[in-house]
Amino acid sequence: MVFLTGVGVKALFKEAAGLGRGDELSGALKTVTTICRGPKPSAALRQNGIQISISAPEPFTTKELMEAAQREKPGLAHMDYNLGRAEMLLGNDAAAAGHFEHTVSSDTTAEVVEQAWYQLGTIYRRQHRMDEARTAMATFQKLKDEEADKSQERMKKLTSKEDSNASNPEPKVQDPR
Repeated sequence: MVFLTGVGVKALFKEAAGLGRGDELSGALKTVTTICRGPKPSAALRQNGIQISISAPEPFTTKELMEAAQREKPGLAHMDYNLGRAEMLLGNDAAAAGHFEHTVSSDTTAEVVEQAWYQLGTIYRRQHRMDEARTAMATFQKLKDEEADKSQERMKKLTSKEDSNASNPEPKVQDPR
């Protein structure tokens, strides 16, 4: 569970207490990984007896939070893609490219890999690496087209199955009484 603000933590505990579920919330939070962006949510959780699993270092930004989470839990899903997006938004294209390159070579979720290729194409274009940009965008388009084809096939199978069921309805059993 990720906590970004102390105010949010306090409001969560206040609401749970108002519903008579404060102990239930505390118990649940003690069984999950708690991640805090900065010192204020960390302090609010500790006041409620919750240990912090991961906390971002200064300057307490989301980027530092993700990097801390990656160090502590290296197997977190899609972390490289998300770090790539953060670096890209900060204008750190070289670092972003490294994260996206790692994503396309290691992530197993098709949609994430597809988007990573798109982001790589964008970064390569900004870096004037035009051949690599074209290759990345072509790969993105190929993956997108493949997914569209698979989706069409699934739709055809579903429609065919529905048509088959409509033309061969199950016989109705009548009550013998």
